[in-house]
Amino acid sequence: VAMCVHVLEPVERYINEGSWDKARTNVNYCTRILALRKKMHTAADTLIGDAFYDGTDIAEELVNTFTQLDASVYTPIFIASEDGVSVEQRKYQKEALEYLEEAHAYLDKFLSLFPRSAVSTAQQAAKAGELYEIKIEKP
Repeated sequence: VAMCVHVLEPVERYINEGSWDKARTNVNYCTRILALRKKMHTAADTLIGDAFYDGTDIAEELVNTFTQLDASVYTPIFIASEDGVSVEQRKYQKEALEYLEEAHAYLDKFLSLFPRSAVSTAQQAAKAGELYEIKIEKP
């Protein structure tokens, strides 16, 4: 989950620039390569009581949010644009930014279910970036 947060860091800039392919690459990296849903469920299994149910619920909500985010950055690829984001693409840009914000909120909420020390260790490992198969650009 911490790795996904790191992978998503440049996505807002990509969306604002109209770099739809780059945005989609990072979004899909979370869902496909990092297997976010599976990893979240595995992590939630370590939680007890309400935290377990909260974790599994967040994982399922996040899957839907990522699907919508992916669709919002995929569709404008097929809308003509000379330079930057065209008027026709702005609708999808706005949607994508909203879904990205929602995804960040779910990820933060999920991470808040775990001890700070464990989250901090995971965040440090994510920023080390040695395991990524794509280049993570600085925001």
